[in-house]
Amino acid sequence: MSSADIRRRWWGVVCLGGAILMVVWGNFFIPQSWPPEGQMVFWLICLGFTLAAILVACTDLVALRRQTRAERRALFEQTLHAIEEETAHAASRH
Repeated sequence: MSSADIRRRWWGVVCLGGAILMVVWGNFFIPQSWPPEGQMVFWLICLGFTLAAILVACTDLVALRRQTRAERRALFEQTLHAIEEETAHAASRH
């Protein structure tokens, strides 16, 4: 796993953790005496954390698919090369 993957995963954890903490705190501890504007700002920030976590997850998915595609291509080429070598070696024996 590269440093970019690790950094991306940590950002996902931070964003998702922030959203979860805000939901829990907002449902149990947010004072009802807050003005409606304050509550709206609170929930918009929570929405921002949630959307950021989704964006990070989608970015990670794209990077993972790209890495998998490259590894699959390399494995295919390596296998094809091994088959070609084996065929050439078998042909030289006969």
